[in-house]
Amino acid sequence: MFTERSKILANNMTTVPKAVRRKLGLGPGDLFEWCELGQELVVRPIGTFSSEDIHKAIFVEMPEPVYIAMLRQGPRLQMQNRRSVRLRK
Repeated sequence: MFTERSKILANNMTTVPKAVRRKLGLGPGDLFEWCELGQELVVRPIGTFSSEDIHKAIFVEMPEPVYIAMLRQGPRLQMQNRRSVRLRK
């Protein structure tokens, strides 16, 4: 845990200290949530996505599962295909 300071400017803006941005991987456009816990104010980033959310955004439909046995067969099949191509030439 670390302590950094920042100041609220006249137009109600503040700056996130560089050490905090680097440690949390924050950048322009990131959103924050301000929570009051008793006498403390907690600021935390929001808008993080789960790997499932990202997967759904990338793939329109779910790909077929790949099993470990299929992965193990891959190099063997690739070598067989290479040999057959060489023999045909």
